[in-house]
Amino acid sequence: MNLWALEYIIEVAKTGSVSKASQKLYLSQPHLSNTIKAMEAELGVKLFVRSTRGMCLTDEGRDFVQRAQAILDDPRMVLVNHTNKMPDDHTF
Repeated sequence: MNLWALEYIIEVAKTGSVSKASQKLYLSQPHLSNTIKAMEAELGVKLFVRSTRGMCLTDEGRDFVQRAQAILDDPRMVLVNHTNKMPDDHTF
């Protein structure tokens, strides 16, 4: 898992489409789709329901996107989630 993958998943969730997200992120559709599938496999959950009309978040996907957005908004949250304590302000 990397921060880019979090950003990719958030963008697909916002647009509801791999095609639209790939354009906004300047990525190929296959790369974006493969990144999402790899993340789902790594996590062991489906983040999206796929249909001919686009992609919608599952319940697990909504929870994941909220947490991913919090991590991207404040990278210190990575440490909080794994150590249960807030790092000093000078850590980052």
